[in-house]
Amino acid sequence: MRPLTLRSTAAKLFLAIATVALCSFDFVPGAASYEVYINNDRVINEYLHGQKETPTLPLNMSTAQDELSVTFSNCGKIDTGRKISLRDEQDKTLKEWSFSDSPDIKNKMVIRVSEITGFRQQHSTAKLMYSSREFSTDVHLITLQLVSATAQN
Repeated sequence: MRPLTLRSTAAKLFLAIATVALCSFDFVPGAASYEVYINNDRVINEYLHGQKETPTLPLNMSTAQDELSVTFSNCGKIDTGRKISLRDEQDKTLKEWSFSDSPDIKNKMVIRVSEITGFRQQHSTAKLMYSSREFSTDVHLITLQLVSATAQN
């Protein structure tokens, strides 16, 4: 009778460990996700599935040498024909960047921050949008705050 109790206890222990392990991961099946970096420091990590609002990123303290980079994973794959555009409040395209197709999942789309902040004289905020051949609509990644709140007053 003792081996049956040992098996039962081992099975319960395994089930408990497996449950804890599976709950420890952020698993969103089939979801597209993206990360935004400033000078290789990740500042945003988002999934499109279930995203409630678009994150805001202030660029008021940036310097001309800073780089903003984006990685976008579509179900674990890199899209083709990738573009990032900077749009104003009326959805007018201010600037657009195209990126080469690459099978490397960590292939960052890099933009010099100075290319974005050059628009701060005309715009206090701008939208960073992602598009590719695999997406039928453009994806609003982040809202960029180009001017500090004190400078707007």
